[in-house]
Amino acid sequence: MAGEFVRTPKRGRDASRYRQATKWPMAEIALGCLSGASVIVAIQTNHWFALPFAGLFMIGYFYVASRLVGEQLLARRDSTVPAEARGMDVEPSAMARVA
Repeated sequence: MAGEFVRTPKRGRDASRYRQATKWPMAEIALGCLSGASVIVAIQTNHWFALPFAGLFMIGYFYVASRLVGEQLLARRDSTVPAEARGMDVEPSAMARVA
């Protein structure tokens, strides 16, 4: 056996350990705008078969961008709120430092 199985923490003080730090989603916004331009061109040139695919790409890119922006805003809010107020498990030594 390789070792003991340890579950991935979903909540608590170790939950943020598995999050990927992201910057503002400029690539997703740019690709969403490009897909939006594809939708406009497909309508203007009567390429009705390409329209749903370009629309799905546009919706997908903008959805991912909105989720990333929401995650950034949530992370920014969580960094200003103390851990006790968020309901997270706090080590006793960390509690002593806060008080």
